[in-house]
Amino acid sequence: MLARGCEESGRELSSGRGHLAASCLEARLKKSAPALLFLAALILFCFLRLRNLGHLLLWDEAQFVLYARSFVEGAGDPQWFYWSRFFHLHPPVYLYLCSFANRLWGSRPGAYEALSFLFSSGAFLVTWRMGVFLFGRRTGAWASFFLAVTPASSFFDTWIKQDAAAAFFAVLALYLFMKKRYELSGLAAGLGMLCKETAAFALLAMLTFSLAARHRDRLRGILKIGAIAALMSAWWYLFISDYVGHFAQFFLGRGTEAGIWRKPWHYYFSGMPLDLGWAGTVLAVWGCLACLRRSSEGCGDHLFPLCWFLPTYAFLSFSAGKPYWMVSTALPALALLAGIGADSLTRWVLVRVGGRRGSLLSLAFAVLLLSWAAAGVLMTDEASYNGNRHEAYWAQAVASRDDARFLSESMLPDERAAVIFNSRDIWDPTLLHYFGRPGLIPAKAAFLRDAEEMAGRVREMGISWIYIGIDADYDQELRFFLPQIKRLLPVEAMYQNGWRIILRLGTESP
Repeated sequence: MLARGCEESGRELSSGRGHLAASCLEARLKKSAPALLFLAALILFCFLRLRNLGHLLLWDEAQFVLYARSFVEGAGDPQWFYWSRFFHLHPPVYLYLCSFANRLWGSRPGAYEALSFLFSSGAFLVTWRMGVFLFGRRTGAWASFFLAVTPASSFFDTWIKQDAAAAFFAVLALYLFMKKRYELSGLAAGLGMLCKETAAFALLAMLTFSLAARHRDRLRGILKIGAIAALMSAWWYLFISDYVGHFAQFFLGRGTEAGIWRKPWHYYFSGMPLDLGWAGTVLAVWGCLACLRRSSEGCGDHLFPLCWFLPTYAFLSFSAGKPYWMVSTALPALALLAGIGADSLTRWVLVRVGGRRGSLLSLAFAVLLLSWAAAGVLMTDEASYNGNRHEAYWAQAVASRDDARFLSESMLPDERAAVIFNSRDIWDPTLLHYFGRPGLIPAKAAFLRDAEEMAGRVREMGISWIYIGIDADYDQELRFFLPQIKRLLPVEAMYQNGWRIILRLGTESP
């Protein structure tokens, strides 16, 4: 009897130690879960961006590469002088930094992509810190993960554009604003405004949040932030920028470029599943509801992501022209909302079920959400994302790159091609970038109305090829031009697709 009692007591003691060990392990896992989630987010963030290095340069990116090279090498050469018109298109900080990278590593696009990646890495880290500061370690880790796997960010973060730099300074200004470090926030906002105009959406978010939360102290802080930002950037916008009036025309829908980017008012909202992925979109919507509920309970900071995301999207929805990357400064806000939504749902499962079973179900649900979000971005490549957001913009770049490679491989080293780009005589930067050497001679679209003058120029300059971009504005002239130029010049071959016509010329008989 005594031995049996001792044996049962030993079993109970052993069982109690087992439960205690399991409880300690569970508590340790809960404590380390945010750190593990952030580590996974950081690895995914780097992998998804690094896989896009060396991507196809779209029109705006190739244009930046060419005018950055022109800025460094000087615009004395006629070929580079054309690109000097873009020096004052956007504020100069990103251009200056890329020029510094150019001097260190040459004019390779990879150097500029790496610079954008560094800025986006800064925005990623600041978003994570903001989530931790405002909503706790779990929400901060969730937010960092959703920013890492956001399809739009995974592409924008290595694009050769000013957006990554502007987004970093905008996020940093907002973080410092929420910490009430108004002077530093003003410096960050000023630097953002010297990168790109979209950094102004940070000031709009600050104002909206302060009014919604009725924070008088923050309203006074905004005045300080705005004054510092204005002192830092006003010289550019008042005396140098060529874009202020251009953007107004673009916003109001006046001009050819606005027509190219004309989209319905809901373009940005309806495009959220493409930009965020379905997992991020669903959780961001749930996060919006959770923020509204918690703010009604007195948690005023939960209004902040809403006041950051909604005004930006609403303002841009009124613009006639809608490039899909314009919302990049608001993507961290949507990542915060998705993080709040994911944390809210996993907590709900934990509380609803309770006990160890609730912990296991909550963990399983979290893994399901993580897998859903990661699978979405891993199955979204560069072509599918950009093609779905603006098919013509992507297809044009693909066609121009392929044409450039065809010409480069087909033309002899001393041969030259006369190039008619489009009815507006705007040079195609993607074509010129991928051609990569001298030999393309820009020609005016007006030559299509006078085949004899074109033939004379071709003979005079020793042209061996004619490249004509297909444009509906001169469709009729082109139909008359082709048979006439074939009569006037020895056309050996004609290559045509939906984007261009290439004529290969032979040697005329004596």
